[in-house]
Amino acid sequence: MKKFICLDDFFGDGWFEKRGIAIATRAEDEAMTLATLIERVYGKAPKVKLRRYKDGHSVWWIRLWSSDVASKFAELLKCSGREKSLNAKPPVEVLTWNSEAELCFLLGVLDAEAWAYIWRGRIRISAELYNESVTRYLVDILRRHGVKTSLSLNKDGAYRIDITGSHVYKFIKIIPKDIPAAVPRRVPAVNDAG
Repeated sequence: MKKFICLDDFFGDGWFEKRGIAIATRAEDEAMTLATLIERVYGKAPKVKLRRYKDGHSVWWIRLWSSDVASKFAELLKCSGREKSLNAKPPVEVLTWNSEAELCFLLGVLDAEAWAYIWRGRIRISAELYNESVTRYLVDILRRHGVKTSLSLNKDGAYRIDITGSHVYKFIKIIPKDIPAAVPRRVPAVNDAG
């Protein structure tokens, strides 16, 4: 099941390359965790490199040179090339038979796209995606697991998911213990919740 979190980090923050895939993240620990997971699942060690930009920000790149993995990801997401974020389809037929696989898919996308913050004194997790079918699928997964979720369409065409208050804690409780997920670590108060 862990391969789905690689696929979904790729969906959120990755791209196809000529001979493989690449994923970017700002946090070194997330890059190293993802690199270890990729090596364990696919049997090949990816290259991990810190890239610094002229404006001062930096990003960790995880690159895996494997045409087989790129082909597998393209097949699962029903897309390839530059328009992945807009045109990819959730691999529903692969995931729906297994609740843990669905949760891995959900977590991978949210780790790439979500942020947590305090809104009107309450914890909130939000995410924005430009892919309607993937966003609706994520909302469906959350709701089937009892997590109240709102879905709205922004003026710029992004689909926004919001999880607020006690439902943030419900969301954290459905995360399998053996899956490394960054979203719960983004608001310290979330870790203190029972």
